[in-house]
Amino acid sequence: NYEYYRITFVRDPLSRLLSAYRDKFTGTSNKYVFRVYKTERELQMCGALRTVLKTRPDGQLVPEKMYSYISAEVAQNCQNTTTTTSLGLFLAFLVFTPQSIENNKLNPIYTNAHFANMLSLCSHCFQKFDFIGTVETMAADVAFLKNKFNITHQFPNISSTQEGAASVDEVREMWDLLPDLMKQYALFYMQDDARIFGYPGYDTWLPDSANPKHVEKQYLCRTPTT
Repeated sequence: NYEYYRITFVRDPLSRLLSAYRDKFTGTSNKYVFRVYKTERELQMCGALRTVLKTRPDGQLVPEKMYSYISAEVAQNCQNTTTTTSLGLFLAFLVFTPQSIENNKLNPIYTNAHFANMLSLCSHCFQKFDFIGTVETMAADVAFLKNKFNITHQFPNISSTQEGAASVDEVREMWDLLPDLMKQYALFYMQDDARIFGYPGYDTWLPDSANPKHVEKQYLCRTPTT
Protein backbone atom coordinates (compact mmCIF):
# COMPACT_ATOMS: atom_id res chain seq x y z
CA ASN A 1 0.00 0.00 0.00
CA TYR A 2 1.17 3.47 -0.86
CA GLU A 3 0.26 6.80 0.67
CA TYR A 4 0.29 9.81 -1.60
CA TYR A 5 0.67 13.48 -0.77
CA ARG A 6 -1.47 15.19 -3.38
CA ILE A 7 -0.21 18.52 -4.70
CA THR A 8 -1.66 20.90 -7.26
CA PHE A 9 -0.87 24.45 -8.34
CA VAL A 10 -3.31 27.10 -9.56
CA ARG A 11 -2.86 30.52 -11.10
CA ASP A 12 -4.65 33.85 -11.21
CA PRO A 13 -7.35 33.11 -13.84
CA LEU A 14 -6.83 36.23 -15.93
CA SER A 15 -3.03 35.93 -15.94
CA ARG A 16 -3.38 32.28 -16.92
CA LEU A 17 -5.76 33.01 -19.79
CA LEU A 18 -3.72 35.91 -21.14
CA SER A 19 -0.58 33.77 -20.90
CA ALA A 20 -2.25 30.99 -22.90
CA TYR A 21 -3.31 33.48 -25.57
CA ARG A 22 0.18 35.00 -25.67
CA ASP A 23 1.90 31.64 -26.01
CA LYS A 24 -0.45 29.94 -28.46
CA PHE A 25 -1.57 32.78 -30.71
CA THR A 26 1.07 35.51 -30.83
CA GLY A 27 4.24 33.47 -31.44
CA THR A 28 6.06 33.29 -34.77
CA SER A 29 7.65 29.88 -34.29
CA ASN A 30 8.09 27.85 -37.47
CA LYS A 31 7.77 24.56 -35.63
CA TYR A 32 5.33 22.29 -37.47
CA VAL A 33 3.31 21.37 -34.38
CA PHE A 34 2.84 25.01 -33.40
CA ARG A 35 1.80 26.08 -36.92
CA VAL A 36 -0.73 23.28 -37.26
CA TYR A 37 -2.12 23.86 -33.78
CA LYS A 38 -2.47 27.60 -34.39
CA THR A 39 -4.14 27.19 -37.79
CA GLU A 40 -6.60 24.52 -36.67
CA ARG A 41 -7.58 26.44 -33.55
CA GLU A 42 -8.08 29.67 -35.50
CA LEU A 43 -10.24 27.91 -38.08
CA GLN A 44 -12.32 26.38 -35.31
CA MET A 45 -12.78 29.77 -33.66
CA CYS A 46 -13.85 31.45 -36.89
CA GLY A 47 -16.19 28.67 -37.94
CA ALA A 48 -17.85 28.38 -34.55
CA LEU A 49 -18.33 32.13 -34.18
CA ARG A 50 -19.76 32.45 -37.69
CA THR A 51 -22.27 29.72 -36.90
CA VAL A 52 -23.21 31.28 -33.58
CA LEU A 53 -23.76 34.65 -35.23
CA LYS A 54 -26.14 32.98 -37.69
CA THR A 55 -28.35 31.86 -34.80
CA ARG A 56 -29.63 35.40 -34.44
CA PRO A 57 -32.35 36.29 -33.71
CA ASP A 58 -33.83 32.95 -32.65
CA GLY A 59 -30.97 31.26 -30.79
CA GLN A 60 -29.47 34.41 -29.28
CA LEU A 61 -26.27 32.66 -28.21
CA VAL A 62 -24.65 36.06 -28.60
CA PRO A 63 -26.33 38.82 -26.56
CA GLU A 64 -27.50 41.77 -28.63
CA LYS A 65 -24.98 44.21 -27.15
CA MET A 66 -22.08 41.93 -28.21
CA TYR A 67 -23.33 41.04 -31.68
CA SER A 68 -21.77 43.97 -33.56
CA TYR A 69 -18.45 43.68 -31.72
CA ILE A 70 -18.07 39.95 -32.38
CA SER A 71 -19.18 40.35 -36.00
CA ALA A 72 -16.43 42.95 -36.50
CA GLU A 73 -13.82 40.70 -34.84
CA VAL A 74 -14.78 37.82 -37.13
CA ALA A 75 -14.66 40.04 -40.21
CA GLN A 76 -11.25 41.41 -39.28
CA ASN A 77 -9.61 38.17 -38.11
CA CYS A 78 -11.13 35.39 -40.19
CA GLN A 79 -10.40 36.36 -43.79
CA ASN A 80 -7.29 34.16 -43.91
CA THR A 81 -5.16 32.05 -41.58
CA THR A 82 -2.17 34.40 -41.70
CA THR A 83 -3.96 37.08 -39.70
CA THR A 84 -3.05 37.01 -36.03
CA THR A 85 -5.98 36.04 -33.84
CA SER A 86 -7.02 39.03 -31.77
CA LEU A 87 -7.53 38.75 -28.03
CA GLY A 88 -11.15 39.81 -28.54
CA LEU A 89 -11.81 36.94 -30.95
CA PHE A 90 -10.11 34.46 -28.61
CA LEU A 91 -12.20 35.55 -25.60
CA ALA A 92 -15.43 35.66 -27.62
CA PHE A 93 -14.80 32.06 -28.68
CA LEU A 94 -14.28 30.94 -25.08
CA VAL A 95 -17.25 32.80 -23.66
CA PHE A 96 -19.84 32.28 -26.36
CA THR A 97 -18.89 29.18 -28.36
CA PRO A 98 -17.32 26.22 -26.55
CA GLN A 99 -18.75 24.11 -29.37
CA SER A 100 -17.66 22.41 -32.56
CA ILE A 101 -19.44 22.47 -35.89
CA GLU A 102 -20.71 19.28 -37.51
CA ASN A 103 -23.22 19.39 -40.34
CA ASN A 104 -23.81 23.07 -39.56
CA LYS A 105 -24.81 22.24 -35.99
CA LEU A 106 -23.06 23.31 -32.81
CA ASN A 107 -22.02 20.47 -30.53
CA PRO A 108 -20.38 20.57 -27.07
CA ILE A 109 -16.67 19.84 -27.20
CA TYR A 110 -13.77 19.44 -24.83
CA THR A 111 -12.18 22.84 -24.31
CA ASN A 112 -8.41 22.86 -24.73
CA ALA A 113 -6.76 22.38 -21.35
CA HIS A 114 -4.79 25.61 -21.73
CA PHE A 115 -8.04 27.57 -21.88
CA ALA A 116 -10.46 25.47 -19.84
CA ASN A 117 -11.47 26.55 -16.35
CA MET A 118 -9.12 25.14 -13.73
CA LEU A 119 -12.05 23.57 -11.90
CA SER A 120 -12.70 21.38 -14.93
CA LEU A 121 -9.18 19.95 -14.64
CA CYS A 122 -7.81 17.58 -11.99
CA SER A 123 -11.21 17.21 -10.26
CA HIS A 124 -10.36 19.89 -7.73
CA CYS A 125 -13.75 19.59 -6.07
CA PHE A 126 -13.46 15.85 -5.56
CA GLN A 127 -9.78 15.14 -5.02
CA LYS A 128 -8.53 15.61 -1.48
CA PHE A 129 -5.44 17.63 -2.25
CA ASP A 130 -3.04 17.96 0.66
CA PHE A 131 -1.47 21.12 -0.72
CA ILE A 132 -2.73 23.72 -3.22
CA GLY A 133 -0.02 26.14 -4.20
CA THR A 134 -0.19 29.12 -6.52
CA VAL A 135 2.01 30.30 -9.36
CA GLU A 136 2.20 33.69 -7.65
CA THR A 137 3.74 32.16 -4.51
CA MET A 138 5.55 29.29 -6.21
CA ALA A 139 9.02 30.04 -4.82
CA ALA A 140 7.78 29.97 -1.24
CA ASP A 141 5.49 26.99 -1.89
CA VAL A 142 8.25 24.92 -3.48
CA ALA A 143 10.62 25.82 -0.64
CA PHE A 144 8.02 24.62 1.85
CA LEU A 145 7.51 21.32 0.00
CA LYS A 146 11.24 20.70 -0.42
CA ASN A 147 11.75 21.26 3.28
CA LYS A 148 8.78 19.05 4.18
CA PHE A 149 10.07 16.12 2.13
CA ASN A 150 13.78 16.83 2.56
CA ILE A 151 14.32 17.40 -1.16
CA THR A 152 17.68 18.88 -2.12
CA HIS A 153 17.33 18.70 -5.90
CA GLN A 154 17.38 22.06 -7.67
CA PHE A 155 14.59 22.41 -10.22
CA PRO A 156 15.52 24.04 -13.56
CA ASN A 157 13.98 27.24 -14.83
CA ILE A 158 12.10 26.48 -18.05
CA SER A 159 10.44 28.94 -20.41
CA SER A 160 7.96 27.48 -22.89
CA THR A 161 6.83 30.70 -24.55
CA GLN A 162 7.04 30.56 -28.34
CA GLU A 163 9.59 32.58 -30.27
CA GLY A 164 8.33 36.01 -31.24
CA ALA A 165 5.46 35.97 -28.76
CA ALA A 166 4.06 39.29 -27.62
CA SER A 167 5.38 40.55 -24.31
CA VAL A 168 3.35 40.31 -21.13
CA ASP A 169 2.90 44.08 -21.17
CA GLU A 170 1.70 44.03 -24.79
CA VAL A 171 -0.95 41.42 -24.04
CA ARG A 172 -2.04 43.31 -20.93
CA GLU A 173 -2.43 46.43 -23.09
CA MET A 174 -4.62 44.41 -25.49
CA TRP A 175 -6.79 43.50 -22.48
CA ASP A 176 -7.01 47.12 -21.37
CA LEU A 177 -8.20 48.18 -24.83
CA LEU A 178 -11.06 45.68 -24.97
CA PRO A 179 -14.62 47.03 -24.57
CA ASP A 180 -15.71 46.98 -20.94
CA LEU A 181 -18.55 44.58 -21.69
CA MET A 182 -16.19 42.06 -23.32
CA LYS A 183 -13.97 42.21 -20.25
CA GLN A 184 -17.01 41.73 -18.05
CA TYR A 185 -17.99 38.58 -19.96
CA ALA A 186 -14.43 37.28 -19.72
CA LEU A 187 -14.38 37.81 -15.96
CA PHE A 188 -17.73 36.02 -15.80
CA TYR A 189 -16.12 33.08 -17.62
CA MET A 190 -13.34 32.94 -14.98
CA GLN A 191 -15.51 33.72 -11.96
CA ASP A 192 -15.81 30.19 -10.52
CA ASP A 193 -12.06 29.59 -10.59
CA ALA A 194 -11.44 32.91 -8.88
CA ARG A 195 -14.00 32.26 -6.16
CA ILE A 196 -12.89 28.72 -5.34
CA PHE A 197 -9.17 29.47 -5.33
CA GLY A 198 -9.41 32.82 -3.54
CA TYR A 199 -8.53 35.33 -6.26
CA PRO A 200 -10.32 38.66 -5.67
CA GLY A 201 -11.61 41.12 -8.25
CA TYR A 202 -13.68 38.79 -10.42
CA ASP A 203 -17.14 39.53 -9.10
CA THR A 204 -19.31 40.60 -12.00
CA TRP A 205 -23.04 40.63 -12.55
CA LEU A 206 -24.84 40.04 -15.82
CA PRO A 207 -28.63 40.04 -16.18
CA ASP A 208 -30.15 36.71 -17.22
CA SER A 209 -31.02 38.15 -20.62
CA ALA A 210 -27.34 38.89 -21.23
CA ASN A 211 -25.87 35.56 -20.10
CA PRO A 212 -24.43 33.28 -22.80
CA LYS A 213 -27.08 30.61 -23.27
CA HIS A 214 -24.64 27.71 -23.09
CA VAL A 215 -23.25 28.60 -19.65
CA GLU A 216 -23.85 25.92 -17.07
CA LYS A 217 -22.28 25.95 -13.64
CA GLN A 218 -20.96 22.40 -13.77
CA TYR A 219 -17.89 22.72 -11.61
CA LEU A 220 -19.01 24.65 -8.55
CA CYS A 221 -17.59 23.11 -5.40
CA ARG A 222 -20.31 22.83 -2.81
CA THR A 223 -19.80 22.61 0.94
CA PRO A 224 -21.46 19.44 2.26
CA THR A 225 -24.47 20.11 4.44
CA THR A 226 -24.66 18.59 7.90
